Amino acid sequence: MEPRRGRFLLAPIAEFARQIAYAPPATRRRQMERIERLVGEIDPAIGYPLSFVVFRASGYRSEEDGPLLDGARLRRDLARLVLAISEGLDLAASGRGDEAIAVEDAASIAGVSGRTIHRWRSEGLVVRRVRFPDGERRVAVERSVLERFAASRGVAIGAKRPAARISDAEWRRIEAKFIAWRDESLPPTEAAARVATEFGRSREGVRRRLVAAGLWSRRRSTLPTDRYRRRLLAAFDRLVPPGELARRIGRDPRAAEAECRRLRLQRLRGLALPSRRFPTFERADAAKVIPATPLAQRGFRDQWFPLDAVVLLEEIAAVKTPRGFETEAETLLAVEAWLLGEASGKLTGLAPRESSLDEVEWRLRWALAIRRRVARRLLPIVVARIEQALGGPLLSRSVAEIRTLLDRGLRTLADVLDRFEPATRSGPSRSLRGVLSLAVDRAIAPAVESIPSRRAAARHRSVSIEDPSLLLARWASPVLGPDRWRTRIGPPSDEAKSLLERRYGWGDGRPCSLAELAAIERVPLSRVARRLREAHRLVRASRPRSV
Repeated sequence: MEPRRGRFLLAPIAEFARQIAYAPPATRRRQMERIERLVGEIDPAIGYPLSFVVFRASGYRSEEDGPLLDGARLRRDLARLVLAISEGLDLAASGRGDEAIAVEDAASIAGVSGRTIHRWRSEGLVVRRVRFPDGERRVAVERSVLERFAASRGVAIGAKRPAARISDAEWRRIEAKFIAWRDESLPPTEAAARVATEFGRSREGVRRRLVAAGLWSRRRSTLPTDRYRRRLLAAFDRLVPPGELARRIGRDPRAAEAECRRLRLQRLRGLALPSRRFPTFERADAAKVIPATPLAQRGFRDQWFPLDAVVLLEEIAAVKTPRGFETEAETLLAVEAWLLGEASGKLTGLAPRESSLDEVEWRLRWALAIRRRVARRLLPIVVARIEQALGGPLLSRSVAEIRTLLDRGLRTLADVLDRFEPATRSGPSRSLRGVLSLAVDRAIAPAVESIPSRRAAARHRSVSIEDPSLLLARWASPVLGPDRWRTRIGPPSDEAKSLLERRYGWGDGRPCSLAELAAIERVPLSRVARRLREAHRLVRASRPRSV
């Protein structure tokens, strides 16, 4: 069956493809080879101006940058563009001295499924339509290209892989090996892990077969109800499916999933969400315009806080709050207030369904990203007021004093942002900067009075602190769990990295809901959920990287 080429996702690339179609064959071939090289250089996590793509493909440099193209969609469209150009050329399968493999044969050669090859093509695996020695024109991939792409996904071409299902003969060997390890007094978990490693099988798959065969007793969980519920929520926050936890402790997975959804709803309803009304909320098109504000769509790379007070204060000393940021902050706070208001409204009469819960949690996650971004730009004001009250650098104080004063300053900043409404201010003294400075002065004064003024200046290499997000947005605790994995989205899978960055806002863009991810990827919600579970598994299994 001939694979479909698919349509372009980006209108500028579709228009560029129409323009290339009118070029002479030699020009089209030259541009196709340039685009092939460009595909391998595209980072799906960032955007690229159209002028950059046109210059790399054709050599023409435009004076205008043009629209910014999403990296993941651009990579997918450029791979499709290579195939589209090749269809108008008569290319031989051995034209570049490399073995050409028909895509229908690539799966068996790579040792993966046909769906994986289809997914790889959407991730940038470049294919061409070429003429094979038998005279037939087929869509093919060069062997060197397939090997490099598979290696980037952790797949070794030619590696011997076990069959998908465990045969009866193999199971008898696994059973005998497990019994032998148990006879040596090894715990069942360690024995099963050794057997799984030796036979190249997953630990969970081996464990399930052992439980089904009666070789591993499936003990019923004796956890008290309250502790069981806490573990369900903790598993969800650690990106572990609650059903998987239930299977490990002998509980019903479906009941665990339903109970976790009920607990998430209960946790959301217990939040004290701040309520603010901005003037723009009264506009008729507010529901459409406010969430689409460009400032609230991108620019979230600077929202993260170092968990070391020394690093944080050094960063603050290097960057001062620009005067013009107050206008941007008011715009962002308006979007935040709108998101929190929408979340609060949806909690009324909310059913414990995954889609409904995700809508609320997604809004909280987006509002938290805005809060952290605004707070990072306002922290220099907070630290400046603290140091003015101290009469010297904050880092010259003791560890306990640094933590106490930072804690009080962050809590004051959170209170100001929770209550600030531009409609209630009058005069420059009621600006965001003025309100914040006055509030910090009042909050810090009692603490400063109790601190000795004369002492030797302390020297600190590091002062560990808790995540400031816990103080800046006390209403965001239900969505803070996934952020602990942000430093693990390295290169095990470009697709997983792109999916997680979009889902949780770990890149430059804002977080996305499940429905938005499904629309972006053009797949059903169930498939997006499966891909997210696999991405969660990869990120849990990876090592943290330095940031």
